[in-house]
Amino acid sequence: MRKTGPGINTEKKRRAVLRCTFVVLLASGLTLLAAAGIFHLDALLYQRSLSRRFQAEQSPARAPDAASEHQKKAGSWPSHRQVRPISSGEAVARLEIPRLGISVMVLEGVDAGTLQYGVGHIPGTPLPGPTGNVALAGHRDTFFRRLKDIRTGDEILLTTTERTYAYRVRASEVVEPRDTWVLAATEDPTLTLVTCYPFSYLGPAPKRFVVQARRAFESSGSARTSGRSTSALPLETVSTTKDQAGPQVRQPVVERLAHLDR
Repeated sequence: MRKTGPGINTEKKRRAVLRCTFVVLLASGLTLLAAAGIFHLDALLYQRSLSRRFQAEQSPARAPDAASEHQKKAGSWPSHRQVRPISSGEAVARLEIPRLGISVMVLEGVDAGTLQYGVGHIPGTPLPGPTGNVALAGHRDTFFRRLKDIRTGDEILLTTTERTYAYRVRASEVVEPRDTWVLAATEDPTLTLVTCYPFSYLGPAPKRFVVQARRAFESSGSARTSGRSTSALPLETVSTTKDQAGPQVRQPVVERLAHLDR
């Protein structure tokens, strides 16, 4: 006869609980993986749809980027602040970093929904155009995942419906979330990319990874730099005038990019 004492019954119950726990954890993990996959696929499909619409809206004959400096000096360049207001989540440009294989649509705003579906243009900084410090933000585990491999001298292309602006990376730096200078106005046409850091950190990342690039005034793959040094712009030379970038640039990055912290 088999023994059915209290010890055996307790062991059976323990094993049953372990089996149930394993099944629940496995199901939860698979559910989370499926949800992540669905969100990722949804974002990719949305990006593809945006890209097609954006391409259809592009001007048939866009002026070469090399002409922008001459037009700006001659005073014939239309102000980007005079165009119609941009709605949150609306596509404003396409960002490309050829060496890293990054090609993503840029949307207006940095709220959670916007950053789920693309790279966000930070409100209060200039829209993509010939002047100012254009600041963009993205998640380190989606669209800006490859940004960790950026190098000085890499070409970055920012394409609007009217033209393509070429930039060369001059510096990358890890900063504290409250280092507001990364969003400040600059004398030279600048592109600033912001994401969380470290890239492999589990949970809300404590720092920010910042890439700054300077306009190359040429839209071809062999874009040349403007002849100035590509070393990091000293902090004291960064302009913070209200007329150039608006009052919002003075707010801490951690407050303006709260949804980036994941």
